[in-house]
Amino acid sequence: MQLSFSGPFVLFVTLEVAAVASAAAETVSIAPKKDNTIYSESEFTNGGGQYLFAGTTQTNSYRRAIISFDVAGNVPAGSTIESATLSLHMSRTNVGAQPVVVHLQQCLRPWGEGTVVGPSGEGGGGAPHAGDATWSFNMFNTSQWTNRGGDYALASSGSTLVGNNITFYSWSSPEIAQDVQSWLDADQTNFGWVVVADGEGHAPVTAKRFDSRENTNPGFRPVLQIVYNPPPPDCDGGLPPDAGQSDAGLPDDGGVGVGDAGLGDNPGGSQPVDRSIAEVGHGGCQAAPGPALGILALSVLGLARVHRRRVSFQPRA
Repeated sequence: MQLSFSGPFVLFVTLEVAAVASAAAETVSIAPKKDNTIYSESEFTNGGGQYLFAGTTQTNSYRRAIISFDVAGNVPAGSTIESATLSLHMSRTNVGAQPVVVHLQQCLRPWGEGTVVGPSGEGGGGAPHAGDATWSFNMFNTSQWTNRGGDYALASSGSTLVGNNITFYSWSSPEIAQDVQSWLDADQTNFGWVVVADGEGHAPVTAKRFDSRENTNPGFRPVLQIVYNPPPPDCDGGLPPDAGQSDAGLPDDGGVGVGDAGLGDNPGGSQPVDRSIAEVGHGGCQAAPGPALGILALSVLGLARVHRRRVSFQPRA
């Protein structure tokens, strides 16, 4: 006996298989937990400012930004990070400044943000308060960096060429995904990245201004988009452990979705669609491929039985 299946059944099978395959990946876009800028020529800081700075100025002083994200509070424990993309909006550059390669270097020590806002456009920062990060101090007046300018991994986690166009710039690499994975697995090691420009301290001028998490325009604030595979549900005893937090203290809309960052909710059509944190880790066994495959198997058996009945009850000529 040979079975033949009609077009609708083939379409059903195709859709079921596609649904099972796409169910593995989830996407979340999160705002920074904190950010700041430190300045090579002083102990000033800018943790409460609207802007972050990196690169060399006209006086050969230079700046480094520091930024971190609450990964463990936004991705279920036990997930596998597939990719991570940091997007920053560059909103100003010096007259005559050159494009520059800007790196993300994994920060190795905790640091303070504070509320200081530098005067005159924030380019030079302001006097620090206790606990603020500065060029010499990871926590002002109580704890110093081992190396002035911040303690960070020597190897760049990722880099991108930042030009002079006022637009968004993105960083993404396997090493950035590895950083995010390590922070998910061991939250106590999550100190974020130090943002370091090439050619610090000498000509040409390369200084760039990026918008910070305090920027008055929510659409210009930094965004970290994470694509991950959640752990399989525990069908024997409930759900896998998750981070226990819905949005790391951010408002539900947050103003920081990738759509707000000018990138669209599904940039390029190649990324999975964003889901709210409330949906993360709560699919239970219904999120597993078992039900879909079970329906598929039952459909095949049902069609086979119908076909056999038709063969058995055909009138003889």
